[in-house]
Amino acid sequence: MNTICRGRFLFVLMIGTILQTQVLAQGGDHERARIAREVGEVQSLDHVIAEVGRSVPGKVINVDLVSHLGKYVYEVMLLTQDGRRTKLSLDAKTLEQIQK
Repeated sequence: MNTICRGRFLFVLMIGTILQTQVLAQGGDHERARIAREVGEVQSLDHVIAEVGRSVPGKVINVDLVSHLGKYVYEVMLLTQDGRRTKLSLDAKTLEQIQK
C-alpha cells in the first residue's frame, strides 16, 4: 500500500472512530436515564408532564433531565396561559419543586 492510500485509509478510519464515539456518547445519556428510571431514581416523563399539568396551568414545551450535585433534576419549560415562558426545576425522584 503506498503512502497516499495508507494516509487516506487512516484518515477515514479516524473519522469513523470519532463519529462512532459521538453516537455512543449520545446514546449513553439515554441509557443512564433509562437505568435511573428502572431503579427508581427518577419518575417517568409521562408522570412528570401529568404532575406539572395538574399543578401549573400551561403547556409543557420542553423537559430536560440533568444531573445536579449528584441528584437528577427535571428542568421543565412551560408556556403559561398568558403566553409567558417559565422554567421549573423538579427533583426527578420526588417531583418536588427546587427553588434556585
